Amino acid sequence: MIKKILFTLLLQLIVGFSFGQDAVFSQYYAAPAKSNPAFTGLTRRPLISLNYRNQWPGFNKAFVTYHIGYSQFYDKAHSGLGLYVQADNAGDGLFVTSEAKVLYSYQLEPTKDIFLKLGTEIGAISNHVATNKLLFPDDIDPMTGGGTPSETAAPSRTFLDIGAGILLYNKHFYVGYSMAHLNRPNTQLIDVSQKLYGGLPVRFNAQIGGQFSLSPTSATPDRFYISPNIGWFKQSDFSQFDIDVFAGFGRFFAGVGYRNAKRNIDALKLSAGMGQGIFKIGYSYDYTLSKLSNASSGSHEVSLILNLDRSEYAKRKRKVDKYRDCFGLFR
Repeated sequence: MIKKILFTLLLQLIVGFSFGQDAVFSQYYAAPAKSNPAFTGLTRRPLISLNYRNQWPGFNKAFVTYHIGYSQFYDKAHSGLGLYVQADNAGDGLFVTSEAKVLYSYQLEPTKDIFLKLGTEIGAISNHVATNKLLFPDDIDPMTGGGTPSETAAPSRTFLDIGAGILLYNKHFYVGYSMAHLNRPNTQLIDVSQKLYGGLPVRFNAQIGGQFSLSPTSATPDRFYISPNIGWFKQSDFSQFDIDVFAGFGRFFAGVGYRNAKRNIDALKLSAGMGQGIFKIGYSYDYTLSKLSNASSGSHEVSLILNLDRSEYAKRKRKVDKYRDCFGLFR
């Protein structure tokens, strides 16, 4: 009975934190459809992204996130298709959130040089508690102090999740807005009164940015550029504000950014990477500026992009040599 009571209280605590904030990447440009499904289909051939984030490793794998995504644009249908799979491990795997989403975007062209994309996502999210990592009082030997976790049914829940977004852009600027968890799914691992829980909070995300070519010729606009970006993120009582500036020079790129979480300073973001052929790799480090700086050890993020639009075969087959947009950083 004591174990059941403690277990119930623990799950209530987990549920309280589990819907507070979705995982967010500092290298959002390497997984753009995660923040807004309208970003689906930025290339005419497959774009595959792999992302890894280790947030606050000083707290023994507090938050580790893995992400893999695919997207592609189809000119004849004016549409982008994609999907992604993500796993977010909290507390060294104690609480795991897995999700799989299918993405779709439709592109309109209100004027010759302005584009509008409408995007949607639908999929499933699963929450799971690893009970084999929990040690309750009656599992502990009072004589030796040692103990082994007993077998306890591992609670989990899988639910439908829906989101949508919009993106307006031209060859210099873009502005986007998205909302995730529109259906406010029930993520409870235990039965709690609906008066106390209204479902997973909607996640709001707004972005604005641009890309300005520094190339000496118009034939290679993505070779040398500067790209400023501003982002705003809100879910329940949590909100954050990001400002980043990136520069591309040949096959290399680098960036610096700042994140503010609600009323508190959060982190200074430093990133760098390079691209060669179809491959593009990036690394970023978040230096914690808050009071957690001495204990958190910052945050590390690695991304790998495979852009088949840059293959020799694609270059020979394509009819249009360049894009009329400002998303060189995202490819």
